[in-house]
Amino acid sequence: MPRPRINDPSNLPSVPNLVSDPVHEAELIAEFQSRLAYLARHYAMARKILGNDVAFNKGLARLKRRLAATRKISRKQTRLHPEIEIVISHHARRLARDEGVEVDGKHVRAAARIASKLLKPRGGRPDDGILKHHVTGLVALIQEFSGKPVLARRNRNSVYDPHFADGMSRIVPMEFENAVAGITEAALVRIVEGIRREYAGKPLRFLDLFPGYGANPGNDGFQLRPALRLEVFEPSIAVFCH
Repeated sequence: MPRPRINDPSNLPSVPNLVSDPVHEAELIAEFQSRLAYLARHYAMARKILGNDVAFNKGLARLKRRLAATRKISRKQTRLHPEIEIVISHHARRLARDEGVEVDGKHVRAAARIASKLLKPRGGRPDDGILKHHVTGLVALIQEFSGKPVLARRNRNSVYDPHFADGMSRIVPMEFENAVAGITEAALVRIVEGIRREYAGKPLRFLDLFPGYGANPGNDGFQLRPALRLEVFEPSIAVFCH
């Protein structure tokens, strides 16, 4: 007998609810394909905008060097990593709001010092954060539409051979081996094993991970799906550093 599954999320049914109506089946397939395409576009956009952990670490190191410098540096300035900018922008606006004034250079400089203390270099494999989030989204998508778990195993017949189970689970390596240069099936197996442990007994939903899916521009700004509303949007303050 196969071993019982202990790492399934709480919203995965014990028995898949099979669809017999061909019209509903076609609707489900179309929605699955739409979400899959969105996931691919979102990954490409996140990689283009956020880069990777190496870029983040380099940007943080540049910021710390600039704050520690005692004299003006003549080298060309470049914009900081977007995630660092977000933290600086948040604290700059908070400091200005506390004073009841508009944001100016002194608030940005003070916020930069706060960010340099709060943010830490990222260790481990580069790109894991962005990659893991999107693999998690794909696992959620497959499980919600198939009713079956995405299974990844390190061994086959007691021999080390990282692989995904046949069937829908194979979509994970098919999607990411094309999207991520140099990614291996073994690396994806490790990520999925971690996802299953993290969400064991907890809900794992695609729309929770990607609330922007289905959003459209509207008369009052960016319109999210029904029951969701964008309350606040603040663009980052452009911060350049040597």
